Amino acid sequence: MTRRFLLLMGLGILGLILNHSATFGYQATFDLAWRYRPEVAASCDDLPLPGKMSQL
Repeated sequence: MTRRFLLLMGLGILGLILNHSATFGYQATFDLAWRYRPEVAASCDDLPLPGKMSQL
């Protein structure tokens, strides 16, 4: 009985480790995605021109 209990506890601990490692990998896919996005160079195309400012 004790041996079966220890075996089940060991399997439970192994399952816990696998669950947490899989969850961390899945979370890192989305939480760290901003680090791997390409850098976009700044351009002046997005700046409003003085003539267009009066139209706003």
